[in-house]
Amino acid sequence: LPVPHVPWRTSALRLSAAMSDWNDDRSHQRQGGHQRQYGNGYGASSHSSSSQSYNQPRGGHGRGDPRRAPQRVDPSLPRELGTVINLKDSYGFIETSTSGRVFFHFSQVVPAGTTPNPGDAVTFALEEDRRSGRVCAMQVSVVSQEELRAVDVEGERLIGNVINPPRRRRNAPNVDGQVQVPTRNAAGDEEHTTLPFSDADVDPAGPALQRGDIVELSVGVNRLTKRRQACNVAFLESTLPSHAGTVATVKDSFGFIAIPESSEQFFFHFSELPKGAVPDGENPAAALARKEVRFDVVERDAPGGGPGPQARCAIRIRFLPQGTVQWVRPVEGLFRGEVVQWQGPRKGDTWSADMPPTAGRLVCLGMETEAPASDTTAPAAADL
Repeated sequence: LPVPHVPWRTSALRLSAAMSDWNDDRSHQRQGGHQRQYGNGYGASSHSSSSQSYNQPRGGHGRGDPRRAPQRVDPSLPRELGTVINLKDSYGFIETSTSGRVFFHFSQVVPAGTTPNPGDAVTFALEEDRRSGRVCAMQVSVVSQEELRAVDVEGERLIGNVINPPRRRRNAPNVDGQVQVPTRNAAGDEEHTTLPFSDADVDPAGPALQRGDIVELSVGVNRLTKRRQACNVAFLESTLPSHAGTVATVKDSFGFIAIPESSEQFFFHFSELPKGAVPDGENPAAALARKEVRFDVVERDAPGGGPGPQARCAIRIRFLPQGTVQWVRPVEGLFRGEVVQWQGPRKGDTWSADMPPTAGRLVCLGMETEAPASDTTAPAAADL
């Protein structure tokens, strides 16, 4: 029997699988079985009583080898849940939130002859490979979205706080979130339990969850993994710092919000605005100019991903009635002053109440302040 051709750049894993195939074929040949042809990387099997053809990629048992593929899922084995992230000629990898990245061979896909696609959700059992000593996936089975979300809800609704929100990633499986809920142990003492939950378990009508948010949830047992998880998660309250301000600057897909308390301006992306905030076909600058809003604040990487400290960004923006944000604190009394700078309409311009506010500066002479008596003689400069 000829030795299979394996290029020198082939990885040790494929070399081991190819040699295993060669040994299996030699064993079958001694027992009067079939011999696989390696000339072009594909082969066929034949028996005296019947014949069966299947494609066989070089470097291991192919997609659905009938000699090694499990025929069904063993319900007695504990099952893990993951997402297929990478496929090669005869093997692939599964990303999980509990066991990391796990190797699997096509011969372990159930039912035999099928192959999962990248992005498919799968369940599997874990076993240690006898040759490599690594933990591998066995009895890999693709599950539908309906099966994936099937949960048996137990008990009443609970209040918890988000430890880590679920994250969506491009070209990679999503990351489950974690929520902490108060429970009682067998002795009746209160303790905290951390439960996983996915983006699909969150109420789509609510805002995107952030770390520290107070939520209401149910606890259930996933029918596939038999593990407890949080489900039907609904946002209740934010623990993030909040501010009210006015939209100061608008660009193509982002802008900045100014607040009365300081000169700091907060970056925001249009994805944080309420749905329909910018109608289709309307200029964003015109739709959002000087809109009064309330928003939560988080620290994120600086816009554009450049180096430097994290920026304080506005999220979960809500519109307020115009006139809610107070930019000045009225001071009782009348004062005399001198205008030192004016940025209003120029000579000949027509002024109306619909024109946007303009800025200027004046010096108020003899204005009393709330400072100690020894500091009341200094004149004050105020914005018009």
